Amino acid sequence: MNLLPTLFLLFNQSGSCPQNESPSVRISAMSQTVFENRGHHPENNRRVVFRLINESSKPVIVYGFKFDGEFDPTGYMMSVYKENGEWEYPHPSNRPTEWGEVSPELKSKRVLKPGTAITFIAEMSIFEVGSRFRRTVYLPFNERDVPCEIRGEEFVLK
Repeated sequence: MNLLPTLFLLFNQSGSCPQNESPSVRISAMSQTVFENRGHHPENNRRVVFRLINESSKPVIVYGFKFDGEFDPTGYMMSVYKENGEWEYPHPSNRPTEWGEVSPELKSKRVLKPGTAITFIAEMSIFEVGSRFRRTVYLPFNERDVPCEIRGEEFVLK
């Protein structure tokens, strides 16, 4: 298991997210492991474990997908386009997904109390080794606000 340095969730938002009202959260890439995938896509054999920590004095709402007792925050992995060094979205339009376009299945709510954390996993491909990524999540600044995309710091897949 390769440990990654802690990645701080910078408040690099899309849309009209007010930076001065950002919740104080931190996202850490806790580990990267190689595993044997016996499924239909054996090349997907890298697992990155993240931890999202609420470092504020207030609860933070995290939206995501609930399945089999697990919770995966709504968001995605951005990558750096090697030709120009710019961050790319994993969509043909190369733009952030607006909250209104997000499927209802990805809008389950979990309240993260101050000082608490959740962990979640991303499985990635051997073909992506050496590439630069950053994980995004959607967080509102209070329950009445539309969630905004917040980007984490980059990491290199090993």
